Amino acid sequence: MIKHALLLAVLGSPLLVAATAEAGIVIMNNGKVFIGRIESDDIKDSRNLPCAPGDFETVTVHSPQQYKNTPALRGEMNFPRHDVRWFDPAADEPTDDYMKKFADAPLDPRWYAAYVEPWKEAQANQVQIQPLLNLPSLKSGSLSVMSISRKWGADEASIRRPTGWTTNELNGITVFVSDSKGAEGFAPRIHFFSVESAIGQVSDQIDWIKQELQKVASTPDSFEIKGDNVTPKNVRGGYDVEWHTTTRRKGTAVRALRAMKFRDHRTYFVTCYAHDRDFDQYQLLFQACVSSLAINEAGGSSATSTQDTPDVASVTVGQTYRWKSASVPDEIVWEITLKDVTAVRHRTTKTTADGAKKTTEEPESIVPIDPIARLTTICGTAAAPAKVGKETLTVSGTQFDCDIFEAAANGKKYKLWLSKKFPNELKMTVDGQLTKELAEIK
Repeated sequence: MIKHALLLAVLGSPLLVAATAEAGIVIMNNGKVFIGRIESDDIKDSRNLPCAPGDFETVTVHSPQQYKNTPALRGEMNFPRHDVRWFDPAADEPTDDYMKKFADAPLDPRWYAAYVEPWKEAQANQVQIQPLLNLPSLKSGSLSVMSISRKWGADEASIRRPTGWTTNELNGITVFVSDSKGAEGFAPRIHFFSVESAIGQVSDQIDWIKQELQKVASTPDSFEIKGDNVTPKNVRGGYDVEWHTTTRRKGTAVRALRAMKFRDHRTYFVTCYAHDRDFDQYQLLFQACVSSLAINEAGGSSATSTQDTPDVASVTVGQTYRWKSASVPDEIVWEITLKDVTAVRHRTTKTTADGAKKTTEEPESIVPIDPIARLTTICGTAAAPAKVGKETLTVSGTQFDCDIFEAAANGKKYKLWLSKKFPNELKMTVDGQLTKELAEIK
């Protein structure tokens, strides 16, 4: 049910892997992927003579590309057998044959997210877990106190499952399954896994993943990304992305919250599924599970110190935070919907340029204050802020001791007030003009 059905069909369809003059793919042992033209005489044995794929010692790719719809390199690339994990002269993407043999092997995250993840999800959902689904109902809206940890060498991540949900490991994916079935017998579930990070811009990887999935959405069995907040958010140690998606398959709609966290060493995925008719009642629980994900990469910039982590004891569920600007008294309004040990989530209403109001659900990770990451996100370009002073701001009786940071970017001067008692900036000016200041807490 929760599989990108058409994308999986692409992976396994013999119609789409039939030999063409332009097809060909090589996947290296280090996880890099190259596509391009592979002719029959480009597959050679130890005597440098054309041979069957199973007897090859070298394979040549003409006009190679690392990703679809990107410029091809001139000339050709030769790949010796000892560097090649798998290749197919008649395909331009991983096929079902690759998945069955190498789905758990490291792969460029852009290829992994678009092809391997959907295949794994499909395999996981073909497994019948009747004993787990028939347990007495222990449905709860809270998370287990104990975290479940996964390690990849020196890197580690932990996540908390919903109380009463069962846990399984299927093809490298940690799967939490609800004890209660929902509409049409579909049991809500959560998938968590990680892959090695790829070289390249995160925004390019995200755009490529989105484009591949939108191709599926153009078909009758559709995949849809909802909302506008699908761009990477700069955080300490990397970037975070959250998507709300809908998959429709044979008349059944399954919604998902998809979180992708790009870090120095690895990329981490948490995907939470429920039937479209049930999703709203699980949304806060899903958000809490995503927020519980704690990442600790040895030597990575995402490793954190608790002494730098914001103290958000004064932030409580149900509070409203109102920011003003020089021209609008309610530029931004937060309604706190959830607070966990790792994040504060809020329903955010922003005033757009035309005066309209736009509401979204957004997270704020409780991580060490990083002025570089925050200003880079605000400016949309690399920023190098300098600490220029201190100031205590008092809002509705609460005092916030702030460090003031200043940076030049886009021909403007940005100034930011950051406090260790709050996970977001309390005040910001651009060229001396107030664009955001926390004005009220109630």
